[in-house]
Amino acid sequence: MSMLTQAYSTFKETHLVHLLSAGFSEVSPKISKILYLLDKEYSTAPGFPMPISRRLWLWRHGFLSRSGAIFNLTDDNIGEYVSNYEQRMKLSQINDNNRAILENKIVFHRILSDISPYAPPDLAVIKNNALYPLSTGERQDPVDWVLSTLQNDKELILKPTTTSSGKGILKLVNTEKSFTVNSEYKRKSEISQIIEELDEYLVSRAVQQREYANTIFPDSVNTIRVITMLDPETGEAFSPAAVHRFGSTESAPTDNWGQGGYCAEVDQDTGELSKATTVPDGSVQSWYSKHPDTGAQIEGASIPEWETVFQEVLSLAERIPYVPYVGWDIVLTDGAFVILEGNALPGIETLQSHSSLKSSQRVRNFYQHHC
Repeated sequence: MSMLTQAYSTFKETHLVHLLSAGFSEVSPKISKILYLLDKEYSTAPGFPMPISRRLWLWRHGFLSRSGAIFNLTDDNIGEYVSNYEQRMKLSQINDNNRAILENKIVFHRILSDISPYAPPDLAVIKNNALYPLSTGERQDPVDWVLSTLQNDKELILKPTTTSSGKGILKLVNTEKSFTVNSEYKRKSEISQIIEELDEYLVSRAVQQREYANTIFPDSVNTIRVITMLDPETGEAFSPAAVHRFGSTESAPTDNWGQGGYCAEVDQDTGELSKATTVPDGSVQSWYSKHPDTGAQIEGASIPEWETVFQEVLSLAERIPYVPYVGWDIVLTDGAFVILEGNALPGIETLQSHSSLKSSQRVRNFYQHHC
């Protein structure tokens, strides 16, 4: 273990980085963000071995070691990529005080329900040992309500109201003979205990995805991430990138890239998928024409009715001009689609694992205007 890694382990175990970050978030958000980047670097860097000169070069340009390995950065192309520093320190300010519209899933559900038929199938909120259906707001017992609803819906998704990246998601399934939570069998008493311990959670119906996505990987809801920006001069929505994410045996029940999922680039003209990739194991990036777990073809597969879906998302972006930068998480269902979430600060690794964001002049103009 290197001296640097050993020092960080001590720092991490004492929770000093979290205490400092929490303290500085009140006094100086900038210092808090820098501490976040330091925490991220030291917790992930050991998995990406490289010469110290390479690591220092990445840091000097604002990139974490992990991102440097994913993007295959060189002197010639580094200026075309959004860095981790830029994302955390500058891009995070784009939506300003309206970030809560996207970051709070309850608020997002309400606003999207008013302007489109694509709102997520959210049913209720669990807060302070009580459950409140979104349709009525009447206080209910969380355990009784969830177990009763499972008798009809069979599958429910429970997720924190404010976190992202698939953290804390629970998939509850009533198999008639028993219950499962994230594919693990549980007794009714165990289910009850899990529900009793939840707070600030959203209860949603499970989305039944289209057959093409289910064939590629059936044990997660496989989402399309579309980034939209509003042109500062015209107000027209455009998209610099879109990727299709797929879960894995490691990431299930989510399709989260950071937990072992895969992502393929979407050709915005045709809806056709590229080869897929994932967070590299070490410094070598791997590419897959077929899903490693199921053997289903990814490269060359096409998203059904892509042009209609894509144009609808651009139209939605123009209807909420007060949040000019959004990462939409979309699931195609039979004959329609659902928008599960909107992200105020979309992750840069999945998007730039295929191509750089700042290679487009229009994107550079957008960032320069807001940052």
